Amino acid sequence: MKRLTPIVVGEMQPLLCPDGKIRDGFLSGPKIDSGSLPQWAKRVIGNSAKVHFFEPKHGHDGFAEPLCSIGAVSVEWLFEPGNYPRCKVCERKRSLHIRRGRR
Repeated sequence: MKRLTPIVVGEMQPLLCPDGKIRDGFLSGPKIDSGSLPQWAKRVIGNSAKVHFFEPKHGHDGFAEPLCSIGAVSVEWLFEPGNYPRCKVCERKRSLHIRRGRR
């Protein structure tokens, strides 16, 4: 599939499908390597309708924890967010971290 317009977070966008048809939908980006965390990412398994802000989990190599605390996930299961809607709890906690001077 290929995007036909720039990414707009939380909005379905037109996609060119392999069969040549244009459909509206959500599309994530490529896989994330552990060196690029923390960032917004989409889980492949479970809760795929929302994108979360993941941070590396201290002492557990290969796992990341979202700010909303829904549970740690293997970095292998994370993809870049694309245009999927973002988790509102993660957005609030992320803005609090920024206001308090944390990353």
